[in-house]
Amino acid sequence: MEFVKEFHECGKRVLCNIVLGKLAGLLFKQFNTGIRRNLILALGLLFILFEIIELLTLTIIRQPILPVFIVSLVAALVASLSFYVVSWCYQYTLEQVEAAIRVSKLGENVEKRLADWLRKTVNPWIQLSTSVMLIILVTLAVYVIEQKVGLPFINWNFATFVAVSIVTFGMGQSGYWAVITPLITRELRRSDISEIRVYPLYPNKTPFLVAVSKVLSVFAIWDAVMVTLCLIGLFALRLDFSKGNALYFLMLVFVGYLVTSWTFLYPQFNLTQVVQRAKEKTLHQIQHESSRLYEEPDKLENADIERLKHLMEIHEIVRKSPNTVIGFSGLRSFIVSLITPTIVSVLGLFMQKLI
Repeated sequence: MEFVKEFHECGKRVLCNIVLGKLAGLLFKQFNTGIRRNLILALGLLFILFEIIELLTLTIIRQPILPVFIVSLVAALVASLSFYVVSWCYQYTLEQVEAAIRVSKLGENVEKRLADWLRKTVNPWIQLSTSVMLIILVTLAVYVIEQKVGLPFINWNFATFVAVSIVTFGMGQSGYWAVITPLITRELRRSDISEIRVYPLYPNKTPFLVAVSKVLSVFAIWDAVMVTLCLIGLFALRLDFSKGNALYFLMLVFVGYLVTSWTFLYPQFNLTQVVQRAKEKTLHQIQHESSRLYEEPDKLENADIERLKHLMEIHEIVRKSPNTVIGFSGLRSFIVSLITPTIVSVLGLFMQKLI
């Protein structure tokens, strides 16, 4: 189980695991981010740290805290929850993948391919660079727009920069994994079907494929949760929608749709390709065996005729089996992840009008 072993080792190089582990390790000598109770504790500590940084910044520049207190809480929550989501999802993926491989082992070449992909992906410096680059881009974009067009709900100062940086850093981590993780299914699509060890009759029920599909469906829900929290943070700013600020909500909802769709749909496309290839291989084998038996129809015996009937029945079973791995629960998760930000936006706009 080379892939599972590598998964365990790479967990030590996930930046979110490192941050949560180091932070909680200052207070507790024995701390393991793989234990969910400890992970929640680390989330609380990180939230408090981010909030203290924001409040200290406001105090230093002598800006009133009360008017932006709720916004600062949402910012600290989004940033800290981003770290928690990545760590939780990594541990959840490890559990699902390990359980699936124990039931149906992957071929050596596939495990090596996936392990190599994981080693290249789990690079803490790349993860850090992603957040830093995102902070720079977002800060420049907000500053340029504020200078040229004006953002009536932003008082651009050092406190704003700190709050934006904290949120963007956290979102950069969750965004990195939301974009990168689905690419593992591309490695599966490019692998030899025989190495994946799919079920011949029902390839869509192969444990490893089901586990990957399930994990990425959960990822899509978390994407929606993070976008929804960002929307709540914007509503906390009490925007004046008569000045066209609804555009910012629409942009954020669109980004949420884009990321969620990528996290969910791209893996399903690749997994469907794997299932279809497996079905084609099985159908070809059945047809080959049937043709071999039917080469001399005059010499067919009763046993051969019975075997042909069974082969035809199996052929129909395989042909009619679903091409997709996703089930109803996964599809429901995807729909929820799409409509949640929209519902929050509509409710927020309605409440703003009432106020």
